[in-house]
Amino acid sequence: MYFPRHTGISVCCSVNLSFTKLSPLIVSILSSGETDANKNGIIQGQAGGDFPLNATGRMQAKKTGERLCAEAFTAVYVSDATRTLDTARAIVQENQVFNDFSKAKVCCASNNSNCSH
Repeated sequence: MYFPRHTGISVCCSVNLSFTKLSPLIVSILSSGETDANKNGIIQGQAGGDFPLNATGRMQAKKTGERLCAEAFTAVYVSDATRTLDTARAIVQENQVFNDFSKAKVCCASNNSNCSH
């Protein structure tokens, strides 16, 4: 997947897992947009607090969504942290194919097997 770096959100991983020539599976893992904690050098994790996106992070998420608007997502998985939910919601809203965030699967950080749609 082509992903321009100037949106501010980095692709941690984009892998083409082709099981057959007819149905490739592309998995892309994205980081969230910027938060004030990021900006101040605070490492965020599940125990580090739930920080929302700041203005820069919201802009990064929107620009990322615009860049990925034509990607044919079949599923979106996201943690329940506010920053990741807001980032995923902004990306999905811009998507021309998968644009209904209610279809995204939200996985609770404390129990990764507990995903809802």
